[in-house]
Amino acid sequence: KILYVVILCFISNIAITQELSIQTGHSAGITDLVFTPDGKFLLSAGEDSKIILWDMISSRQMNIFSGHIRTVNSLDVHPSKKLIVSASDDKTVKIWEYPSGKLVKDFNFFEFPVKSVRFSPDGKQLACGSDSVYLVNIETGEFSKIGKFARKGYNALDYSNDGKFLAFGGKKSRKIYIYNLESNKVYKRILNHSNDLLFDNQDRFVLSAGQSGNIKRIPVNK
Repeated sequence: KILYVVILCFISNIAITQELSIQTGHSAGITDLVFTPDGKFLLSAGEDSKIILWDMISSRQMNIFSGHIRTVNSLDVHPSKKLIVSASDDKTVKIWEYPSGKLVKDFNFFEFPVKSVRFSPDGKQLACGSDSVYLVNIETGEFSKIGKFARKGYNALDYSNDGKFLAFGGKKSRKIYIYNLESNKVYKRILNHSNDLLFDNQDRFVLSAGQSGNIKRIPVNK
């Protein structure tokens, strides 16, 4: 009986260790999480400048992507290729291959920390939220800037699912902008601070996570 109890305790400890192992990789706060499209991997970004790749089957750390020297604020996964993009307070945006962790692209033309980043739905463009929103051609590295100067940065942005619109705003910004990417013009301005922005699945609304504990639903076409 004693041996049976010891075996049970040993198995329980292993199970608990496996469940908790996914929380032990970063040495400082975790700032963002994103799954790969196939659900096999989870990527986490941290204040310790690390990006960690987790195997979701074993719940174990699989790789560390090293290259940033300050807090990594935002991650996104390419819609069709095994690539991720990261934005950091070190004023760079980097594209990595996963699961290898190979650095593919390094964009370092930003003058202020980069607070948010997203791949366009077709995977050809990046939207990067910094003092302005930078629209970056992934292949050529050419970029244009949209949005008024924001020293605290645009930490919230999202592409519409059809790729026609880009919504962006920030915690310290008093406005949310919906930008028409086909006409290259601001389509709508809404007075609101925003921690995060998200288009719904049918691109009818932009949802804004606010500073006052509410979620605002903004019609896109009205």
